Amino acid sequence: MAENPGVPLVGGNSPIKWKQILPDKVTSSPVIGNDGSIYTTIFSGAIYALDRSGDVRWTYHIDLNDIPSALMRDAEDNLYFSTTKKVFSLSKSGQKRWETECAPQSARIEQGAALTRDVLYTTCGKNFAALATTDGRELWKLPYPFIQYNTAPIVLRSGAIVVPQDWSLTAVDRNGNSLWNFPPPRYIEPRPRPGLTVDRMLFSSGIAVGSDESLYLGSGEGEFSCFSSQGVLNWTYNAGPLRGAQFDASPVITSDGTIIAISTEVSVYAFTRAGDLRWSVRVGDPAKSMVQPSPVVGSDRAIYVLAAGKLVALSAAGTNLWELPLPSDAVTSPTLAPDGTLYIATDDKTLYAVQTTSKGLMNSAWPKYQRDLWNSGSSF
Repeated sequence: MAENPGVPLVGGNSPIKWKQILPDKVTSSPVIGNDGSIYTTIFSGAIYALDRSGDVRWTYHIDLNDIPSALMRDAEDNLYFSTTKKVFSLSKSGQKRWETECAPQSARIEQGAALTRDVLYTTCGKNFAALATTDGRELWKLPYPFIQYNTAPIVLRSGAIVVPQDWSLTAVDRNGNSLWNFPPPRYIEPRPRPGLTVDRMLFSSGIAVGSDESLYLGSGEGEFSCFSSQGVLNWTYNAGPLRGAQFDASPVITSDGTIIAISTEVSVYAFTRAGDLRWSVRVGDPAKSMVQPSPVVGSDRAIYVLAAGKLVALSAAGTNLWELPLPSDAVTSPTLAPDGTLYIATDDKTLYAVQTTSKGLMNSAWPKYQRDLWNSGSSF
C-alpha cells in the first residue's frame, strides 16, 4: 500500500496525497496512462505500473545488470523503453509485445528516445535507430558514439529528428538521411569568453520546441541558445561558466512563448522568444542540489521546480508561491497529471504524488520534459 506521510506545508494542509517506496531509484520521467495509471522504471531493471492511489498494479523485470530508461507510451498505452542492450515494448497490462537486440553500450546509463505514431526513434546500444512500433523491426540505424550528456532526441512537424550529441546537433529525415549539422562546415567559433581558453558550445540539455519549431537548449558551458528548425543559431544567452552555471535540464515553454530554463546554480531563467531575459530567480542552494530535473508548467501558469531537496512553485513572474520540503533530491523530471497531481521521484527510492493548484499541463508548445504525458518528444 502507498503511504500518506502527512508532511505539512507552511500555511496549510499537506499537499502530499501518497508516497510509494520502490526497490530502487527511478531512472525515467514517469508516464501517465489514459486511465491515470503511473508507469516508471527503476535502476535495478524493472518497470512499475501504479494506480492513482499509488498501489502497484504490476511489475515487469528485465536483466538485473541492465538499466531501463527513456520510458514512453503511445495512444493505446503500449509502453516503450530502452536499455544498454535492448529496446522493449510492453502492453498496458505489462505483457511483452517485442524486444530488439542492440549492440551493447555499457557506459551509457540513460537512453534517449522520441515517438511518433508508427516509429520509435531511440538510442539502441552503440547506434541511434528507428524501430517500427508494431514489432520492433529496425528500419534504419546510425552510429551513435558515447556522449558525456544523455540528452533526448525530438521530432519536428516536418518529420525531422534532431539529436544533441555533446559538441553538435544532428538532424536527419524519416529515413535517416542527413539534413543538417551544427556546427556547419567552415563554422568559425566565437572568440572565447573572458577567463576561458576554449569555448566550444557543449550541448548538455534536452530540447524544447516552440510553436514556430524553434529549438531551445542549454550548454554545459553556461550558455542557453535558440536555433531555427534548420539548425541556424538565432541567439545565445551567457549565464556565466565561471560562475558554475550549466543548463543540464530540458527547458519548457509557456503559452505566451516564454522559455523557462533552470541551471545547476539552481537559478530559474525566463527568456523571451527573442532571447531577452525577462527575469531570473535563485530557488535553492547549489551545494545541496546534485541533479537538476526539468521544470513543469501548469494550466494556471504555475511553474513547478525541483531543486535542493524541495519543490518550489513559482508564478509566471517568477515570484515564490509556495514550497514543499522533500527528504531527498529529485532524480528525474516530474510529470503533471490532468487532475493536478505532480509525480516526483526522489533519490531515496520514493515516488511522491503531490496535489497542486493546476488542472494538468499548460496548453503550450512544450510544457514539460519531452512535451507531453507520453514523453513522446514529438512536437505534433
